[in-house]
Amino acid sequence: MRSNHGKVRLNGEVPSDESILAGLVPPVIEAFLGNIAETGFNDGRGGISARDRKVIEAATRLRLTKEKIQKRALYRTLQRSIKALEEKLKRLCERIGHLHEMSEELRPKVRLGEALIYTITAVICILGDLVFSHQLILGLWGLGRSAPYIWIPLVFAMGLLPVFGKLVYSRFVEAKYKEDAKVQPVAVKWFFLTATIIAILSFLYFGFVRGIGFRFQLLATDQDIYQALYQAHPYMNTIAFIALAFLFLLGGSVLLAVGFKELKKWSTLRTMVRELTKLEKRYAGMESHRDQLLETSDALEYLNTVLNDPKSFDEIVESQSEIYHSLYAAEYGRGMKEMLTVSEGENSLDGKFHLIVSRALEQMAVNGTIMGGHQNDH
Repeated sequence: MRSNHGKVRLNGEVPSDESILAGLVPPVIEAFLGNIAETGFNDGRGGISARDRKVIEAATRLRLTKEKIQKRALYRTLQRSIKALEEKLKRLCERIGHLHEMSEELRPKVRLGEALIYTITAVICILGDLVFSHQLILGLWGLGRSAPYIWIPLVFAMGLLPVFGKLVYSRFVEAKYKEDAKVQPVAVKWFFLTATIIAILSFLYFGFVRGIGFRFQLLATDQDIYQALYQAHPYMNTIAFIALAFLFLLGGSVLLAVGFKELKKWSTLRTMVRELTKLEKRYAGMESHRDQLLETSDALEYLNTVLNDPKSFDEIVESQSEIYHSLYAAEYGRGMKEMLTVSEGENSLDGKFHLIVSRALEQMAVNGTIMGGHQNDH
C-alpha cells in the first residue's frame, strides 16, 4: 500500500531514508569501492579477469545516491535545528530585554550608602539595647552571680526586642509605605510624625538631664552628687532611662527594616547584572553556533542542488567512477606484474608483461573493459 507521498508502507509505517539505503547500498559495495586499489591488485595477482568498468560505475552511482539522500536528510535536520535554535534565541533575547528594563528601572532606586548607614545604625541601636539590658539584669537585678545560662538568655531576649519591632514595622507600616508617591497614607504619616516628635523630645530631655547634672557638678557640696540629684529630681533618671530604651527600640526596629530593604534592592540589582552577563554570553555562544549551522546549511543546500540536477549528478558519477577505475587498473597491472614475476622469473618478465598489458589496453580501448586475465603460456 502506498501513502499520499508515494512511499511504500510496511506494516502501516513509512520506511525511512536509512532503511531504503540499506537496500540500495549493501556493505559489499561500500567495501568494494573503499578498497578498490587493493581489489585491483589482488585480482591482477590472482589472474582474475578485470572487473567491467560498468560495475565500478554502477557501484559509484549507488554510493553517490546514498550520499545524496544523506545530504538531503542532513539538510532537513539542520533546518529543524536552526529553527529550534532561533526560537531559543528569541526567548533568550526577550528575557535579556526584560531583565535589562528591570535593572534600569531599579538602578536609580538603589542607594547602597544609605543602606549601609541605616543598617549599621540599627546594629548600634541593638548593641546599645543589649548593653542596657546587661546593666539592668546583672547590675540592678543582681543576677550576675547566677550561672551564665540564666542571665545570658534574658539579656539577649531584652536586647533583641528591636528585631520584633522590625517585624511589626514591616508588616503594618512599611507595607503601606509607597516609595514613589508624593502623598503617603495617613497611618504612615502619623507613625513617622509621632516617632519624630518623641525622638526630638527625648533628645531635648537628655539635654535637660545633662544640664541639671552639670549644674550639680559645679556646686561645692559635701553630699554625693547622685544622691543630691535624686533628692532634687527623683524621677528625672527614670524618665531618661525610659526614653533611652524607647529610642533603642524605635531606632533599631525602623532602621533595621529600612536598611535591609535597601540592601535587598542592591542585592537584587547585583543578581540581575550577573544574570544579564551570563545570559548575554550564552546568547553570543548560541548565536555563533546558529551562524555556523547556517553556513553549513547553505553549503548543503548548494550541494543538494548540484546532486539533484541529473546532468550534474551524471558528471560527478562519471568523474568519480573514472578515478576508481584508474586506481583499479593501475593496481591490477601491478598485481599482474607480480604474478608473472613469481611464475616466470625476472629474466623472461619484460617481453611477456608488455605484450599482456598492450593487449589489455587494446581491448579496453574497444569496449572500455580491462580484460588482462592470466595467461598460462610459459
